[in-house]
Amino acid sequence: MWELLHAQGRLPQAARLYRAALGRRLAAWTPPVSAPRRRLEGTLLCAVDCDHPALAVHALRRSLALCEFDGAKLLTDAPLQLPDIEVVRIAPLGDAAAYSRFMMKGLLSHVGAERVLVVQWDGFVADAARWEESFTLFDYVGARWPREVAADHPGCEVGNGGFSLRSRALLEALQDPAVAADHPEDAAICRGARAWLEARHGIAFAPGEVADRFSYEHCAVGGPSFGFHGLINLGRHLPWPEFASFECLGEWLLEG
Repeated sequence: MWELLHAQGRLPQAARLYRAALGRRLAAWTPPVSAPRRRLEGTLLCAVDCDHPALAVHALRRSLALCEFDGAKLLTDAPLQLPDIEVVRIAPLGDAAAYSRFMMKGLLSHVGAERVLVVQWDGFVADAARWEESFTLFDYVGARWPREVAADHPGCEVGNGGFSLRSRALLEALQDPAVAADHPEDAAICRGARAWLEARHGIAFAPGEVADRFSYEHCAVGGPSFGFHGLINLGRHLPWPEFASFECLGEWLLEG
């Protein structure tokens, strides 16, 4: 359905309506908490969002319901107060390029843990049982790129930043003036600066088979993964059938 809407030029409006419907659902939603939660030692859970902070809170709480972290932070310009998540006010991020600059150059000062699990409003922990300590052997773990992107960048098959595990060592290496804060930030890190980060700073990127066990986005994986990212996948991981069936868009789907 997402592909069809894209072909019709209706994808941006569909995404807006989908987000709005999700926001209405979340107004009366209480996150379920599993018992016991999976402990992720030395890991901070974090989202950076100045556009859809309420939806980012939902992604954080979905992850917190399944895993226990060293802490959970929402970095935003919104004046929120939350009982379970530390809200850190930052300057507004006016566009996606500003988000990329912040993630590459500004995130370090907010991460005191050994690593950070970055989530966005359309991606979160899906199956805590799929966590592997082997993920922590790498400085960056994210889902595979689409096949056509990977084909254009041999040796750089991962990794999507919307649901990603990043070491503090990586965040420190990104402060190198030789590493440009380009947009999008995940491509800048995992393709543009990868060779420099590996050679100069010893940064290790997860291989594709590890990435597949960690997360998925545009590429289907052979089995369950720890998490996911992407609006196209969100309906699979929500408890409300209308988001998987697109009924949440109502009569709009029949228009045009």
